[in-house]
Amino acid sequence: MRDLIRRTFRSLRVRNFRFFFIGQFVSSVGLWMQQVAELWLIADITNSPAAVGLVTVTHFGPVLLFGLWGGVVADRLDKRKILITTQTLLGLIAAGLAIVSATGGVTVGILYGFSAMTGLVQALDNPTRRAFVREMVDQSDVSNAVSLVSMVFTSARIVGPAITGVLLAVTGPTIVFAVNAVSYLGVLVALLLMRVKELHRTPPVSKGRGQLAEGLRYAWANAGVRHPMLMMAWIGTLAFNFSVLLVLFAEQTFDGGPGAYGTLLSLSAFGSLSGAIASATRHTITRRFLVVASIGFGCLTIIASTAPTLISMALLLIPVGLFGVAFLSGAQGAMQAAAVPHMQGRVMALFAVVFLGGTPIGGMVAGLMAEAWGPRVAFAAGGGVAILTGLWAWRVSRVPAPVAEPATT
Repeated sequence: MRDLIRRTFRSLRVRNFRFFFIGQFVSSVGLWMQQVAELWLIADITNSPAAVGLVTVTHFGPVLLFGLWGGVVADRLDKRKILITTQTLLGLIAAGLAIVSATGGVTVGILYGFSAMTGLVQALDNPTRRAFVREMVDQSDVSNAVSLVSMVFTSARIVGPAITGVLLAVTGPTIVFAVNAVSYLGVLVALLLMRVKELHRTPPVSKGRGQLAEGLRYAWANAGVRHPMLMMAWIGTLAFNFSVLLVLFAEQTFDGGPGAYGTLLSLSAFGSLSGAIASATRHTITRRFLVVASIGFGCLTIIASTAPTLISMALLLIPVGLFGVAFLSGAQGAMQAAAVPHMQGRVMALFAVVFLGGTPIGGMVAGLMAEAWGPRVAFAAGGGVAILTGLWAWRVSRVPAPVAEPATT
């Protein structure tokens, strides 16, 4: 057991990563609190699944449009300095929303506007933050570090919604937005306390023409990047729509309040935490691991869509989250381990585009399906996509893959 724990958390022995890990947890709790509050307010004001789905367009649309360019910038500049800038901007945006809320001026349009501003900054922040993980740990620990970062995010999904459910019922959204603004100080302090000399820094890529296209060609030619990326494109777009569908389950299917929504998110996140831990115990992520995780996620999602009560669905979301995040963190770890250092920013930008950038499309599809046929059908459809994607990956795995470019140059 001691060896298992040591292997699972081995990246935390690195001082810089340990600071990053703590800072990300604090910030992620605040981010989840704000996202839950925004979705609940829009659902409460409009009572429209399509309107709830539209917030994913405003938040993740900029990642889809500009995320690849964000990856190019991340490869050209100092990633730590970029993150200090983006995290400061995100904190200021969150503070602005808190001020507007305190004056009683929050409308659906304003929520969409602040969501879009956040998305614009995250188009640069997200690929940079993912690529920066590799600079903090040795190459052999990249997959482990990625899984631990996923663990941070999913742990925040347990804490954040639970706190938000209470605050929305007792104090309203202003305090939620203010807490998120303050939470960005956690990341900023962690970045400022790092020992820069201990980072495994990649020499910046010189500015030049065609670097975005170069990154796309590299990702497609490298099977270790291409296959997880294609799986993530389908599953991330059409199956990971929890933020839209769970609020509809809570409000419409089970006729609950903010507490019901927080319960669904928190238990889903508890399973996600287990999935991140399962990925962290592995030294390498194989295609077989991704196939099993995607098919298991799809089957359990379909089963959960038929749950008769709020409690039964909340409990079923635990294994759904486990398999879902095992796949998600595994896919990112596989792509990052397969990519050479000077392509990290562009490869992680591609990951962000296919996962987060596909969310606007998936969110609108899920919202429209839920409006036409109900949240159960929309949720089950995502599970079906995950199963088909896993079967495709299993079929591809039986065909000899071309030799990927080594990740050590």
